[in-house]
Amino acid sequence: EKCSVYQAACPDRITTVGETFNNMMAVLEGKVKEQEELQRQLYNSSKLAAIGELAAGVAHEINNPLTGILANTMLLKQKSVDSVQDIEDTNRKLEIIEGEALRARDIVRNLLDFARQSEMQTEPVAVSDLVEHTLKLLNYEIDKGRVAISRRFDDDLAHVVIDSNQMKQVFLNIVHNAIQSMPSGGQLHITAVNKVSSSDNQTVEILFKDTGHGIDDESLERIFDPFFTTKVAGEGTGLGLSVSQRIVHDHGGAIRVISETRKGSTFIVELPAASPGVAGGELDRSVA
Repeated sequence: EKCSVYQAACPDRITTVGETFNNMMAVLEGKVKEQEELQRQLYNSSKLAAIGELAAGVAHEINNPLTGILANTMLLKQKSVDSVQDIEDTNRKLEIIEGEALRARDIVRNLLDFARQSEMQTEPVAVSDLVEHTLKLLNYEIDKGRVAISRRFDDDLAHVVIDSNQMKQVFLNIVHNAIQSMPSGGQLHITAVNKVSSSDNQTVEILFKDTGHGIDDESLERIFDPFFTTKVAGEGTGLGLSVSQRIVHDHGGAIRVISETRKGSTFIVELPAASPGVAGGELDRSVA
């Protein structure tokens, strides 16, 4: 009753307050959209940087099967088929050509799959599959860096509810950093275990433990800050771990790091587990 009396007495003031509130909400909505756009741009910038770093390795990987294809093709062109043994030898060479061509196709397909832009779509995924797809993308860097990879997963490891392409970027960044931290070679141990969180929700914890040079305490405090990097100019954008943290948080998970100089680092990613009995889907391998 008092409100209606006040509104009747001061209609202009009530209208002004309403308009001001609406304007504030419009400005706030605009700021939220700007923030979302900035986060999208950061994500894309980090992804483009990763693709650029992968390109050289993919080129080297493709060169090997192409060399095998060309060599066997030249041998077939020079060979005459006069006996059953010649036919069998020809078939063997054709099988080699086919296998190498398929290998080259898979290398390109993995990169295209990673580069594809898409909206976030979550589904239950097997951690082991995600790890293997990530390692395939970095196969050249792993071999060149003389890094030995070991894997250990719980036998009854739950699936995780994720966007596989986005989480692949997180794993790729962690593994790539681990390789760079071991310039003389080393070991990377990847472990995944079931865990129950403090709120009694089941999660899966994935640990990436390297034998690299480690991270000093000062850098450790800023490791997830945007544009912070300990790499020399031209070797890093400082976006990788910042974007990785955002991706993990968007999935309802957490990421942290334990490190000691000259003793290596362990990055720990904790992700929500799928409900028991829920089967995971295969990672999308299409190139469209």
